[in-house]
Amino acid sequence: MRKRYYTLIILTVLLASCSTPGESVDTVGTIVSGTLNAQTPGAASPDILTDVPASYLLPASLFFLDQDGSGLDQIYRLAQDGVSLTQVTYEPADVGGFDVSRLDGRLVYVSNNQLLLVAADGSGRQTLLDGGPLTANDSYYTNRISSPRWAPDGRVVFGFGGLNVYDFNTGTTTNVLSNVVEYGGGYPLPRELFSPIEFSPDGTRLLVSIGWMEGGTMGIYDIASGALTPPSLQGIFCCSTQWAPDSSAVYVASSSYGMISSGLWRFDAATGLVATLLSSDVNSSTFNFADLPLIGPDGQLYFLFSYLNVNPEGHTPLYLVRSAVDGVTGRTALYPESLTDINGGLWAPDASLLVLARAIPDTDYEWEGGQFVIYYMDGRSPLGLNAVGRYMRWGP
Repeated sequence: MRKRYYTLIILTVLLASCSTPGESVDTVGTIVSGTLNAQTPGAASPDILTDVPASYLLPASLFFLDQDGSGLDQIYRLAQDGVSLTQVTYEPADVGGFDVSRLDGRLVYVSNNQLLLVAADGSGRQTLLDGGPLTANDSYYTNRISSPRWAPDGRVVFGFGGLNVYDFNTGTTTNVLSNVVEYGGGYPLPRELFSPIEFSPDGTRLLVSIGWMEGGTMGIYDIASGALTPPSLQGIFCCSTQWAPDSSAVYVASSSYGMISSGLWRFDAATGLVATLLSSDVNSSTFNFADLPLIGPDGQLYFLFSYLNVNPEGHTPLYLVRSAVDGVTGRTALYPESLTDINGGLWAPDASLLVLARAIPDTDYEWEGGQFVIYYMDGRSPLGLNAVGRYMRWGP
């Protein structure tokens, strides 16, 4: 179980002076490498907000998963003030994937293999689909409900034996992409397992996860034609993704090197061509790491980055940087500290701030989720929020 972790102690912000904002990140990468080799501790935690501020800290309410008193994952809501916290769901089983409607704040989520719907305050609970018990060898591939996402037109897409669409007008579910499962020796062998990742800003395309028996990739599903465009890049293709504002492409970043390579790629939505922006090569000890890419209103690419000549164990140390859309030109560090404990994050849509989940050692939040901390793009000091959890989504 994840250990509930709340801190009411105001901590002093001590940012490691590895570089200055605006310093070339090629130099920053060398500094990080030296820090790793010397096993120097990372920067201290930022202040934790405990009093309601005079103005909103967040662009919208923040929904996320955390454990309730009995150890079950539930959906919680953090208000825009960054302090007021409310439990939204009270399910008798863990809540899995969920999404928030930007139109009216309703939440669609999965618990006990059911697709469920509630209002933003948790009221009006409805069961949209019951997938049944997951008991048979192949039930994980045929009737497991996963990854619900709100479509811009108000429908819900989700994984259930493939990619499905739930229509509220008719109350019916339509399968648009079916999982491909073969059988050998009486055992199911998954070849292609489909589930949604994120709609394009214009709502015309959907980024889709394509799972294999080992690893996976992603494709772009065209809503109008029903065509699925795979990437030109062979092999495992993941992990952190973000659509370009004009819906022309998806930026894909990887901050670890192992079964998959680390780096940054641009996945063209129309052609499927993948351009490698930052690559890694174990033979030459060249490792580029990237995470959480976002193109801001200023046309610049914001992301987490580091260049190392070693493949680190554990969390990859990363810097918050800004560059041109190629990930290289004009790349500069926005904060002097190396972030050595990142377990996910969520950008404000206007790139004004980034909420990061920072790992909590010796708890169930050491490798997934953690303490939520705001990093501002205007140079203000980081600020910890009154929330711990994982899988963040903005509300209306």
